Amino acid sequence: MTKPTTGKYSIKPYECTRCGHQHKIGTNHWGETYGSCPNCQWKYPMEIGSTHKCLEPVPDGYDLPPKWTRVKLGDIAEIITGGRYGD
Repeated sequence: MTKPTTGKYSIKPYECTRCGHQHKIGTNHWGETYGSCPNCQWKYPMEIGSTHKCLEPVPDGYDLPPKWTRVKLGDIAEIITGGRYGD
């Protein structure tokens, strides 16, 4: 039997894996989150965001959700350049 990976929404302590900044993020799980770090986002304006790991232990009876695979548009669809739509 598999354990659930989500629970009740709550604010938890997270840490940016890029710079180590700790801040609170609201989630319904104890896995990684992806987004802008309030401490280092200005240093990396062209990047999508950073990964944040949860510092709160996973409660008994729950499991971590699977990690997301980061892809770029060209990884999942062919990018075609050309004329206008319908040409």
